[in-house]
Amino acid sequence: MVVSYQGLEQVVDVPGWYLEGDGDAIYTGADLDEEEAVFLDLKARAVAIAAAR
Repeated sequence: MVVSYQGLEQVVDVPGWYLEGDGDAIYTGADLDEEEAVFLDLKARAVAIAAAR
């Protein structure tokens, strides 16, 4: 899964159940913990970049 925020991106390996075909998956809350952490990190970096301007 690619997590992005204001032009910053990071690839995260998210466990879950992936259906055959494109685009569909089922996740639990625990599956998304790493995705949420990466999102918050990207958001913090974006704020730091904006503050430095």
